Order: sequence, then C-alpha cells, then structure tokens
Amino acid sequence: MNADPTLELSGAGVRRFTRRATAERADTSWLTLGGDVLSALTTAAVVVAVFGGAFASLRERIAARPETGSAVLPGELTALVAAVLVTAAVVALLSRLGPVSATPATAAWWLPLPAGRRGLLRGELRKVGLVAVVAAVVVALPVVLAAPQAPSVPEVSVTVAGAALLALAVVGGLVVLQAGGRTGWVAPVTGALATVVVVVPAVGGTLVDGWDWVPSAPDVPLPLLIGVPAVLAVAGLLAADRVSDRLAAGALRERGTAVFVASASALSLDTRELGRALGTPVHPPRRQRSWSWVKEPWQAVVAGDLAVFSRSP
Repeated sequence: MNADPTLELSGAGVRRFTRRATAERADTSWLTLGGDVLSALTTAAVVVAVFGGAFASLRERIAARPETGSAVLPGELTALVAAVLVTAAVVALLSRLGPVSATPATAAWWLPLPAGRRGLLRGELRKVGLVAVVAAVVVALPVVLAAPQAPSVPEVSVTVAGAALLALAVVGGLVVLQAGGRTGWVAPVTGALATVVVVVPAVGGTLVDGWDWVPSAPDVPLPLLIGVPAVLAVAGLLAADRVSDRLAAGALRERGTAVFVASASALSLDTRELGRALGTPVHPPRRQRSWSWVKEPWQAVVAGDLAVFSRSP
C-alpha cells in the first residue's frame, strides 16, 4: 500500500511542525516572555545609544585632531580601511563556516527526512542573511558618518540599506559557490585584499609627504544607489534558494560541527580550538551513492540498512 503523497510534509512543514512541538513542550509563561522581550529591547536600546553617541561625535573628533609633524592618514580613509578589514573578515568567516550549515540536531533529524532540502535549509539561509545584514550596518554606519560633509538622514539611510542589500547579495553568491564546492579560494583572496588595503595606505602615507587623497562617495542618485543592490540581493537570494537542495549532507554536517566548535571556543576564549575549527577545511564526501533504484517503501528500508552496514567500521 503506497502512502498518500498529499500527506507528506514539505521542508517548510517540517520546520513548522518542529516549532509547534517545541512550543507545546516549552514551560514558559507570558510573564517570562514579557521579561525576555523587555530585556532584549533594553539591550538593543543601550547598544544603539552607545554606538550612536560614539558615531555622532566621530566627525568632530577627527576634525579636532591636533596637527602632528608626521604623516597622518585622513580619518575618512582610516574608516574605509577598517570597514574593508571587517568586511573581508566576515566574508572569510562565512566561507569557512558555510555560509549554510546544519547543526548536529538538524543533521540528525532533518536531513535524513524525505522532505525537500531547500525548504529545510531556508531557515538557516535566513539566519545567515540576518547576520550579514547586521554586520553590514555596523560596518557601513561609521564610514558614512566619518564623511567630510555631514550627510543627511536620507543619505545615511539609503547608504546603510544599500550596504545591507549588498551583504545579502554576497551571502547568495557564497551559497552558490558552496553548492558547487568552490569556496576554498574565498578566504585567501579576501585575506590578500585586506593585506593590500592595509599596506598600501600605510606605505603611501609614509613615503608621501602629506596624504592628499580622501575617499569620497560617488555622485549617484539615491534611487539608483539602493536599486542596484536590491536587484543584486534578490538575484543572489533566489539563486541561493534554488541551489540549496544541492548542498551535500556530509558537508553540511561538517560545517555545522565547525560552527558549534567555533562558537563554544569563542565563548570560552579558547583560541587554539577556535583556530582549529576555522582552519580545518571541509572535505566533500568520498563518493556519491545513487539511490535511483529506491521506488517502494521496502526498498527504502533495505537501502537504509545497507547504508548503515556500509558505514559501520
């Protein structure tokens, strides 16, 4: 007797069922939820107030810097170099850890299910995109506020939004490279770019008596400044969603383990384990197995037993 295909859960259905089951078993009251929300809002307000005050006075502190006899790089250029360094570090980190990965629980419970992998991994893609957007906002805001002329609120908003959209486009491109197993070159290239960005201004400022070049924003209309990144972000995310079902379960499991070890090492300040987690390359599965002959439920049971038997030592 064949199962009814309409009763099968999709990837989104599996994630929704998991959330409902977790919520039903969670012993959490409305008072606890309200306290958590209030704590999160308070933390966000404090962070925004602290960083907002620091960024608001950034231009005044740069302008009030005393004259020195040695070569000094402009504050705008320094902020741009720092932004490139942070961006390169985030891109290299995402390429090392995924960007899409599967936690041990996801690898154990979700990946073996017959549901579409695209729907199962869509939540992970959203999380990575959110992390990239937050990093882009943190990087872009100081650069915009360090401009020689005080930008208006629309200019700051559009520039930061454009940076966030470009971050989403980069995430989409990294996922496409991950699906093809071609992310190995990303970290070395970003590291080399960061080195060049640091060395060239330092050497130029040392050799040249007075650094006259100051980076300035291109004269681009605001709609175009946000329209092009929006198109790139949509195209990148759609491409990432389409190729997410090609991500191998073994690679997702190994990257998820690396993320888990790196997170634990960062919290415990264990730099040795953190370096091992970030430096260990993710190897693809040794061989690909074809299960095209599996058509019936009993064949799936036999295939599962054969897979377990072949993987047992």
